[in-house]
Amino acid sequence: MGTLNEELLIDKYKALPADGGDPEGRQYRPNRGMRFYPGANLSAERRKALDDQAVDATDLTVDDIVYCLARLVTKTMYEILEQIEERWGKDAAKDVVFEWTRKRGREAIKRWMEVRGHTRLTAELWAEYQDFRHLMSGPIHGHSFVTYTGDTDEDEIVEMCRTGCFFHTGRPDGMDSYSSYVSQGMELGYREAFPEFTLRVVECMSEGTSEKGCTLRFRIKKDGSQDPPAAPEHVSSSPETHGLYKG
Repeated sequence: MGTLNEELLIDKYKALPADGGDPEGRQYRPNRGMRFYPGANLSAERRKALDDQAVDATDLTVDDIVYCLARLVTKTMYEILEQIEERWGKDAAKDVVFEWTRKRGREAIKRWMEVRGHTRLTAELWAEYQDFRHLMSGPIHGHSFVTYTGDTDEDEIVEMCRTGCFFHTGRPDGMDSYSSYVSQGMELGYREAFPEFTLRVVECMSEGTSEKGCTLRFRIKKDGSQDPPAAPEHVSSSPETHGLYKG
């Protein structure tokens, strides 16, 4: 496991059910390995040298490059948000993040489902999709794992546990975290594509409800029924008003 960006709590990782926690015998078993995360095991000293551009081109490795590309996504996003804040204010930046992630979430899940011939979301498909997105994102998402957490009569339930966040961990010093607005936008985008889906934030580093990680709980209606979401007129500065933080 190595250092894994110093964010992954090894004990918490080891406590995750090795089989994905599935009592229903689903075919897809959530990822528990680290083989897809080049760059995740770089030392703190090496990462700082790369961040400071102190590594010579002749000394670069594949892990170095993957790490830098992953870091560049968060860095670029926050550099753009900083420009929006300076010109139009933080409320405008929140709106931009919300609408960007709303579209990003909606279009990505629709595309992933369509190419596989699926028309209705299930817990198994959602777990596989979450793993796909995190594995594609490199070391910055190497600390995100999904688990089947049981069903009710009406819902299938999946939880994602992460000790680092693409939109929170590693942001520039002095910048506010926009992670909660990412969650709001993603949740609405996913529901616009598949109304049977809902998301709840159980704990969140960005909101100060946890210092060691985030937990997201996903519910999917077994019969696929649910009223389509109504688009909010604006992004609330208090994420609690959007229902994401209610159990």
